[in-house]
Amino acid sequence: AELAAHREALAHFRLALRASGDSAVDTRTRAEILDALATELGVVDESAEAELVRRDALALWRQLGEPLREGDSLRMLARALGRLARGHEAAAAVEEALALLEPLGPSPELAQALGDVAGVLGVMGDNTASIEAADRAILLAERFDLPAVLSNALNSKACAMMSLGEDWVPTMRQARDVGLAAGCHQEVGRAYTNWYGGFVGTSRVAEGEG
Repeated sequence: AELAAHREALAHFRLALRASGDSAVDTRTRAEILDALATELGVVDESAEAELVRRDALALWRQLGEPLREGDSLRMLARALGRLARGHEAAAAVEEALALLEPLGPSPELAQALGDVAGVLGVMGDNTASIEAADRAILLAERFDLPAVLSNALNSKACAMMSLGEDWVPTMRQARDVGLAAGCHQEVGRAYTNWYGGFVGTSRVAEGEG
């Protein structure tokens, strides 16, 4: 039912995008529609189209001269590229997002970007840098009360700790508990998935099954 609702939202945003071709619709409104459309495309796993739409939104935020929105759009572009298994491009996009967002000072967008950087660095095997980015994301997520960002940052940190042979289980448990308390189902699912994978990967199958 939820997936059907997202597909219905996707249809509405596509209709709104066609309508936004009217000259009466300002650039900001069109950029916001593109961002919303790209988000829904990501939810229904249409990542190739999501990348193209996100790039269109990014161009408009640059045209408007809004670095906060440009940085956040770059961060989301990195997610689409990651889903397309284009890790190096994703890393470049999220690093570019950080370069835009960090000079603007602490913000929810910077917290999200740092969390995404932590995940990308972990996937690429730079676990020490992943932990450093995750720790920064955790501080900002707590400051701005962003439980989903906090859960994801803790999750990425736990995975990096696991790869370094450190005791990762308490951190992964915290990632799960933060997500459960806030009703962040996607983040909880990620925690359980990585928790199980970590136990199986270290031959602790019984704990993983529990």
